[in-house]
Amino acid sequence: MKKKNYLNALGIALTVMLCCIVAACDDDNENEFNVSPSKASVSAFSKATGMLISSCGDYRFHYNEQSLTDYIEDKQANRWYFGYEPNLIVYSEKGSRTKSCSVTYDKNGFLTSISMSDSTHTYDHKASIRYIAVISYNDGGHLKAISVSTVSSGSDYTGSQETETRTMEELWLTWRSDNLDQATYEYQCGEDSWIKSFVFTYNDSASTNTYCQWVPSLDEILDLDASLFTEAFAYIGLLGQGPNKLPSACEVIQTWPNGRNGSGLNGETIITDHTFSYGFNSDGTVAYTVVDGTRKAFTYEKMNNAKAK
Repeated sequence: MKKKNYLNALGIALTVMLCCIVAACDDDNENEFNVSPSKASVSAFSKATGMLISSCGDYRFHYNEQSLTDYIEDKQANRWYFGYEPNLIVYSEKGSRTKSCSVTYDKNGFLTSISMSDSTHTYDHKASIRYIAVISYNDGGHLKAISVSTVSSGSDYTGSQETETRTMEELWLTWRSDNLDQATYEYQCGEDSWIKSFVFTYNDSASTNTYCQWVPSLDEILDLDASLFTEAFAYIGLLGQGPNKLPSACEVIQTWPNGRNGSGLNGETIITDHTFSYGFNSDGTVAYTVVDGTRKAFTYEKMNNAKAK
């Protein structure tokens, strides 16, 4: 497990990286972050099929007249609104304040950073939160890593009682022959920490993923603690290309090296196994995924400009 000084250094590095990204976006010269929002936001799937994903599992996707993502909504009525020029994602959690995030894309239209700074004040307390997610991809356009740093602080109106909480989340993915092989997730917040390892297996008749879609059998690796993040980003192509073939099973190994909130799980390891199956439409798009017996279906609609470019 990483030491606290390493986590602090990584948090600083992420902040520096974000500053570089922002500077790149402000540069008048063409660079990988300075791309047309319309091109950056149309997925390879939509370009190839002329189709948009309307829903998947608990998520519904809504689009504007240009067939760009307008907002995502989950079954709890939480929403992620998308803005263009400048690029924004506004997260609206039911019953809570909205949070506006600056985002950047690479030349393929994949998200490369999400950042947010917010503060609240009452008559006797003030609080602030800083959130930075940095996302990278391999040469094949597959998700490689996500690093999320969250710093929450607060104080009373006199400033005499101050608190600060730092949370680090890191996800690494390993691909083999354009198929997802393994993933590792690490979480640390103070003395609270755990590690999850994922090992995917493919049977001899593994289903071909014609359009390299991200499917619900891969969702658990994107189950980050930070509420601004959602696996729904992956469904609509914002987190890179999915695998060429779809896994038939996954073994998840979770350990708590330092215990968890004093619950006595120090050193404990829990192993769970998941099985998957799939159905397809006649055009090769994924119709549904079955995860441990639970079916999650996709629905589709035509793009307004149905000719994929």
